[in-house]
Amino acid sequence: IVNLGPSINTQDHEYVPLIDGDESKLIFTSKRLTKKNGLNADGLPFEDVYISYKSEDGTWQKAVEIRRC
Repeated sequence: IVNLGPSINTQDHEYVPLIDGDESKLIFTSKRLTKKNGLNADGLPFEDVYISYKSEDGTWQKAVEIRRC
């Protein structure tokens, strides 16, 4: 497990990182408390899916939530 810095990792729980074949996209889930997701029965935020794109200099851009269709 590698901490990828503040553009990806937070003080919240992040899970199931997936990197695409050319290593340009990172998709993962996180239990970040947002205005829309609230808390589950365990008192933790619900998980949402996030995506980050790798910049040309090799750093990961700030992860954003993948919105539901």
